[in-house]
Amino acid sequence: MQKKEQGGEKGDLKGREIALKALLFYENLRDADASFSRAIKGIKSQKLINRSLEIFYGVLRWLYRIDYILNKHLHKKPIDKIHIWTRNIMRIGAFERIIMGVPDYASVSEAVKLAKKYGHKGTVGLANAVLRNLSDVEYPDEELKRLSVYYSFPEWLVAMLLEIFGDETEAFLKASNRTPPLSVRVNRLKTNRDELIKILKQSRMKAEKGRHSPWSIYTEGRALKSRFFREGMFTVQDESSTLALEWIDTDLDVYADLCSSPGGKATHLAEITGDKKIIVAGDLRGMNRVVENIRRLNLKSIKPVIADARQISLRNVDMVILDVPCSGLGTLARRVDLKYRLTPERINSLVNIQEDILENASSLVKSGGYIYYITCTVNPEENQILIKKFLAKMKNFGLIEYEGEYGGDGFFQTLPHVHGIDGVFGAMIKRR
Repeated sequence: MQKKEQGGEKGDLKGREIALKALLFYENLRDADASFSRAIKGIKSQKLINRSLEIFYGVLRWLYRIDYILNKHLHKKPIDKIHIWTRNIMRIGAFERIIMGVPDYASVSEAVKLAKKYGHKGTVGLANAVLRNLSDVEYPDEELKRLSVYYSFPEWLVAMLLEIFGDETEAFLKASNRTPPLSVRVNRLKTNRDELIKILKQSRMKAEKGRHSPWSIYTEGRALKSRFFREGMFTVQDESSTLALEWIDTDLDVYADLCSSPGGKATHLAEITGDKKIIVAGDLRGMNRVVENIRRLNLKSIKPVIADARQISLRNVDMVILDVPCSGLGTLARRVDLKYRLTPERINSLVNIQEDILENASSLVKSGGYIYYITCTVNPEENQILIKKFLAKMKNFGLIEYEGEYGGDGFFQTLPHVHGIDGVFGAMIKRR
């Protein structure tokens, strides 16, 4: 008879094994979240899910470094030529030993158990021999290669970040490899931060004040399964995005959030305006998620529409909010595999889309109205440079300078290595 695993799961499906299966799914899907969701399907133990999540996303976060270390200890084949099960078992073992500092006996023993279950005698011997003698290694002397390998970023992306940040690049890379807390935004129409923290803690869930926004709480995944979430007392949103909307003019009448999915900006806007304004929330895809969030938060002022922000036609809008599709370079701590999927060509195509969206938005706002352009990237080509090009072309628009503590040169900007939250950019433009 098989023993029950800690957490109530049958059999020996431990956290490492779930992570292993997620890594195998990832090699085919190339989508971290989809791979992990598939691997945990049917798993009820939150403890197992949390453990496997830490390992799976940890391996992906440090993949280049892990493979570099393993290749220094492999003598016949490089890691990418070893059988898919074996290489991912070894990656888990290397992550635990080198990155997490798990004791040798524990990481090696568990890796060998996985090798016995999913491999053969040779697999077991290889995993045992390599992991038992595994140690950190010397990294390349040349800065670009060292940063790429050590922090697991493609070389082209490191080169781009060096141009943007210079001496601050390594700090940015380090911050982008952190494991961020789950940040949620309090629905001020239903409760306040202190009260929500109190009831979450009474339900034995972690909850503490955010570091920057008075409406942000750091909590844990279990909170998203609680009745407090279902009743609309809070929604998931990084502090950077919460801060980005806190300084806008809330005394206008008609707002349009035209890149709305999954609805974070539109629902936040409804909350800070007392749910008493007209808010059009539109997107080409994902509007079902927007509607779900509107209903869960019990908001009445948002009018959802399926629309392409490059083509939608509206009249007499006081403020258009554009949280445009972007490279997401400010969110790499959360979107662990994004750095492997991005390409220079993809970023260039996004800039073209952003320019088209901004140009269309310029025809939607009335005289004296605003466009609030937002990204979650740190790339100037998508941020400051794009806005300056727009203003040089459109003489009837001007920049309303942000003068708060988050940003500079008139723009709102949070940075992972400066503020410890996602990197979000905001530019407020007014039509004369």
